[in-house]
Amino acid sequence: MSRSTAILGLLIALVALSLSASALDGELETLATIDPDATVFGNGFQSKLTIDHTISSIVTTSYSELHEFGFLWQEFGLAATLGTFEFEAETLFGPMTAGFLYAHYVAEMSLGGVDLGTYGALLGRQVLGGPADGFAFRLAGSAGQMDFVSITEFGARIADDDFDGITIVHAASGFSRSYRMDPIVLGRGFTGQKITVRGFTFCCIEDLEATFYTSCAGFEYLQFAVDGITTGLDWLSLDVMLRFGLQTKAMTVEPALHIGDVICFTPHLFLRPGLSRFSITAIAFGGIEIACQLPGVTIREISVLYPGHYVISTPEHGSLLESILDAINAGHDYHPDFWELLSIEIDGKACCGGDFSFLLNTYFDGNSNHLFDWAMLSIESHVGMGGKYDLSLGFSVSATGEREFRLGFAFSW
Repeated sequence: MSRSTAILGLLIALVALSLSASALDGELETLATIDPDATVFGNGFQSKLTIDHTISSIVTTSYSELHEFGFLWQEFGLAATLGTFEFEAETLFGPMTAGFLYAHYVAEMSLGGVDLGTYGALLGRQVLGGPADGFAFRLAGSAGQMDFVSITEFGARIADDDFDGITIVHAASGFSRSYRMDPIVLGRGFTGQKITVRGFTFCCIEDLEATFYTSCAGFEYLQFAVDGITTGLDWLSLDVMLRFGLQTKAMTVEPALHIGDVICFTPHLFLRPGLSRFSITAIAFGGIEIACQLPGVTIREISVLYPGHYVISTPEHGSLLESILDAINAGHDYHPDFWELLSIEIDGKACCGGDFSFLLNTYFDGNSNHLFDWAMLSIESHVGMGGKYDLSLGFSVSATGEREFRLGFAFSW
C-alpha cells in the first residue's frame, strides 16, 4: 500500500467516524497538487479536518492536518464560558513522531472592572528550545483616562507588541503552527515583570504609553511610545518610541503617510531616509494599484514601481501589493521579480444555492524575454453546492515551463 493510499484511508476513517456522531460539526478541506510531468501527488497533497463538539457553553475541537509525507499535526482544544469566566486550552501532537509538541491554557475573568488572567504553556523536548514550561499572571484595568496592564512571568511570555508568541516549525517541510504563549525556561521560578500604562498625558504629549520591564537578572528597560504625532501636515504623522536600557538608549521614529484612495486608484508611498539618522530626502512611489468594480466582476491592475521595497505576494496570500518588510512580518511568500499583475475575478451563483468564483491572475517580470514580459498565469475557480460542499480547481503555468494543477474539495456538516 502506498503512502498516499494510506493517508486517504486514514482520512476517510476520520470522516466516517465524525459523521457517525450527529452532535459533531466539522469541515474537511483537501487539496491535491499535480505535476503533469510527474506522478499524481508529485507536488503535494494536503488535507485539513476540523471537528467541533458543543455541549452547553463548552466547545471541544479537533484539528488534523495531513500531507503526502505523513500525518503532520493533531491538535485538540477546549473552550468554556461561565458568566465572566473564560477558559481555553490547546494541545499539539506530531503523529509522525508519536510525540507531544506543545500545550497551553488560558483562564480569564472580570471582577469589578478588573481583568484577571492566568496563562500556562508547556513545550515538548522534540521542539527546538524544549523542553520548557512556564506560566504568567495578568492584571488589567482602568483608572480615569488611563489603562494599565501588569504581567508577572514565571518562565513564560504572552505575545504582545514587545514579545512574539511561539511558532512551531516542521523542519523538513516548513509548515508551522503559531500560539500566543511562549514557554522560555524549564522550572526556574520568577523570570520577569512587565507593567504598561497607556493614555496618560505628559506636558504637551497626549495618549502616551510607558512600559517598564524587569527580569530575574534585574532592570531590562523603560520604554515610552506615542503614535500619531502631528507634524502640521495632514498627510504626515510620526510614531515615536524611546527605550532606556541599563546603559543604553534607543530611539525609533516611524513616519506614516495618510493618503486615501482616489476613486479606484491607490498609490503606495513611502518616505526615503536621508544620510543622517532622522532626515528624509523624498517621498517615493512604491507601487500603484487600480481596482474597478463592475456587477459580478472585479478587475485589478498592480504595478511595482520600487522593486527593492515593494513586491507582489503569491496567489496563496492574495497577490497583494505590499512592502517586503510587511510581507516578511505577515509570513507571506512573494515573487521578488514580478513587477506587474493583471487580475480578473468573477463572482456569481452556482447551482443548488451555492456560490461560484473564478480568478485569473497574469503576472509579468521585467527580466523576462517573453512577449510583454509575461511570467506566469494562475487560474483558480470555486463552486459551492448547497452551502456545504465546495469544489476547487486550479492551474498555474510559468514562462520557465513549470506547470501545476490543483484539485480540492471541502465540505462541512
